[in-house]
Amino acid sequence: MSIERLVVIGGDAAGMSAASQARRLKGPEELEIVAFERGHFTSYSACGIRTGWAVTSPSGTT
Repeated sequence: MSIERLVVIGGDAAGMSAASQARRLKGPEELEIVAFERGHFTSYSACGIRTGWAVTSPSGTT
């Protein structure tokens, strides 16, 4: 069985929300999620409070 891949372009609220929803539907054995963001920060907020974290290198994204 091959693993599916979701590519998210844009790490703002909509992209990270889509990735989060996809993860709730399928586990890591079924779906690989890759997110591309132009800047150094991504954000996600399920409760309306904006949060963010820095991605300093590609190895820090796994």
